[in-house]
Amino acid sequence: AYVVHRNFTPTGNVNLTATNDTTLEAFSIGGSYSSGNTNSIALAGAGSSNEVDSIVETFIQNSTITTAGAVSLKASDKSGIFAHAGSFAIANTSSTDSTSATSLSIGLSVAINKVGGGSDGHKVRSYIDNSNLTAGGGVSLTATSPLDLHTLAIGGSVSSSRGTASVNSTLTGAAAGAYAENIVTLDIQSYISGSSQIVTTGGSGAVTLTTNSETTLIRADAFGVAAAYASGGVQTSGGLAIGAGLAFNTLTGTSKAYVDSSTVSSGGSITIEADSQPDIDALGIGVAASIARGTGTTGSLAGAGSAAKNVVDNKIEAYIKGSGTTDT
Repeated sequence: AYVVHRNFTPTGNVNLTATNDTTLEAFSIGGSYSSGNTNSIALAGAGSSNEVDSIVETFIQNSTITTAGAVSLKASDKSGIFAHAGSFAIANTSSTDSTSATSLSIGLSVAINKVGGGSDGHKVRSYIDNSNLTAGGGVSLTATSPLDLHTLAIGGSVSSSRGTASVNSTLTGAAAGAYAENIVTLDIQSYISGSSQIVTTGGSGAVTLTTNSETTLIRADAFGVAAAYASGGVQTSGGLAIGAGLAFNTLTGTSKAYVDSSTVSSGGSITIEADSQPDIDALGIGVAASIARGTGTTGSLAGAGSAAKNVVDNKIEAYIKGSGTTDT
C-alpha cells in the first residue's frame, strides 16, 4: 500500500495498511515393509521444505499531503510456515529352513524452513521518503513481523530376525534419523528519510515510529527411534540399533526505527521504538533399543544421539540522524 508522486489534501484520516497472512505447509510421509525367509531390507525416507521470500511495505514517497486528520502506515507479516516429514521402515525375517536370518531397516526424515534467504529477502517496512506531510492528528509508522514457523521430522525403524533351532545365525540392524531446521533472516524497519518534512499541528499530534520483529513461534522438533530384535541363532545372534534426532534454529534479524536527514515537528510527543522478542525452541530426541537372544554367542548394541541448538544474531536500532525534531 503506497502513495507515490501525489499531491493531495484529504479531509479525513489517511490509512495505509499492508498485511501478509499466508499459510504454507509442506508435508511428506514415507513407509516401507519387508518380510522374507532369509533376508529382508526396508528403506524409508521423507523430506519437506519451504523457501520463502516476502516484501510487505506501506510508504509515502515523493509526495505532498495535507490533512486535517491523522496519518497511519502499518505493515505486518503474519505468515505461518510449516514443514512436517515422517518415515517408518519395518524389516522382518523369519527363517525355519535356512542357515541364517538377516534383516535391515533404515528410516530417515528431513524438514527445513528457509525464510528470507533469497535475493529479495524477507522485509517488512513502513516509511515516508522525500515527502512533505502536514497532519492535524498524529502520524504513526508501524512495522511488525509475528511469524509462526514449525519444522517436525520423525524417523522410525524396526528390524527383526528370528530363526528356529536349525538356523545358525540371526542378525538384525535398525537405524533411524531425523533432522529439523529453521533458517530465518528478517529485515523489519520503520523510518522517515530523504529530506522529508513532517508537521503535526494538533495537540494530540504525536509522531510515532514502531518496529517489532517479535515472532509468534520458531520451533524445530526432531525424533529418531530405532529398535532391533534378534533371536534363535544356534551359533550367533546379534542386534544393532541407532537412533538420532537433530534440531536447529538460526535467526538473523534487523529491527530499526529511525529518522534520517529529515525534519519532524510534532504537536505532541515523538516516539521512536525498535524491539525484538523472538520465541525460539529446538528439541532433538534419539532413542535406540536392541535385543539379541540365542543359544550360542549373542550380542546387542544400541546407540542414540540428539542435538538441539538455537543461534540468534539480532541488530536492534532506534535513532535520529542528520535531522531536526521538535515537539510542543
